[in-house]
Amino acid sequence: MVRIKQLVLWSTREVLDSVWTEVNLEFELRTKEDSGLVLYMARINHADFVTIQVTLSYDCFSCFLKCLFCSVSCHLQIKEGQVCLGYDLGHGNISGCVPFSINDGSCTRSIRVNRQKQRAVLSVDSKYMKQLISPKKADLLDVVGVIYVGGLPLNYTTRRIGPILYSLNGCIRNFKMHGSAVSSAVEDFHLDMQSPTSSHMVGRCFVSTEPGTYFQGNGYLKAVASYRVGQDVSIALDFRTSRTNGVLLAVSNADRDGLGIQIKDGKLQFLVDNGAGLITAEVAPEGRGFCDGQWHSVTATKIRHKLELSVDGAQTKAESPNARSNTCETNDPVYVGGCPAGVHQAALSTRRSFKGCMKNLRITKASKTLSVQFNKALEVKGVQPMSCPAPVVA
Repeated sequence: MVRIKQLVLWSTREVLDSVWTEVNLEFELRTKEDSGLVLYMARINHADFVTIQVTLSYDCFSCFLKCLFCSVSCHLQIKEGQVCLGYDLGHGNISGCVPFSINDGSCTRSIRVNRQKQRAVLSVDSKYMKQLISPKKADLLDVVGVIYVGGLPLNYTTRRIGPILYSLNGCIRNFKMHGSAVSSAVEDFHLDMQSPTSSHMVGRCFVSTEPGTYFQGNGYLKAVASYRVGQDVSIALDFRTSRTNGVLLAVSNADRDGLGIQIKDGKLQFLVDNGAGLITAEVAPEGRGFCDGQWHSVTATKIRHKLELSVDGAQTKAESPNARSNTCETNDPVYVGGCPAGVHQAALSTRRSFKGCMKNLRITKASKTLSVQFNKALEVKGVQPMSCPAPVVA
């Protein structure tokens, strides 16, 4: 099973450069997401195309499949917890629903769409089925070349597939596709989820998950392109780790000014350099330390030349003897979980990447709070946004 965050791309031109009378899809999907694109393939001019999308309102979880069979449109929805399939082969729309919900996130659901000429059957877990027959005789699918799973490339332009163009966060396995062209036998498309032509932000799935973002211990993410720390700032986050050393957050100019939050030799440190020397506030955990499988809450506040650090309610303070040096002059990226090789960080004393899970990162300045969305990071390396392995219960 692979975790799809943005896209998997297969180049299948040898197989798909045909007009298809029969196409069958099956895969297993697990997701908690409100919405996202699952699958897309199309003609170069997007006249014939296939797309599976997921969208959810407060009372409606929907998955759209557009034009698996046609040159006009088709959709697979879940309305009020029900899976619905609708399509238009150019001569009128038809739709129907399967009374079963797939958005609990705890179970892997088997989805199948079998289409042969005018007839289509949608099934969930091989138990809940709906058969549809188009009202007219349009029965050919004409697509070429590429299948996108989990999202679309940046700046990719498509048409007529509805509002859900962004990526799906979820897990897919056992993806199979086969079909038959006009006057030919059924062919398997031989798509290997482990060996796509290209991929972006695709990771592995965990048996059980909980809210958070997983850092593998060998990378980082770039959360903000440019940030000025200035005189005052407050940073809050929650983390769970298995290492006694690691960078939680860092921002620095190319000279002496910088801010960092790190775990060093098992202690949580908040470090700031306003240009006149490093200020360090430090909290040493009790008991088993931070590598105890539990979440820990951090709030780090800089007020001019003074620091305040709170970790799980334990508080400490530090200040610089040079009160006139009170501004951290940065207009630089904010890195989370580590830093790229060669990027200077004035406030850090370790370069080791963080390993574990993080969530609820908030950066507050002048009563304005930036809630950092890890799944919208500018750069990602060795990080799986929005997916954290749940701790093993003994």
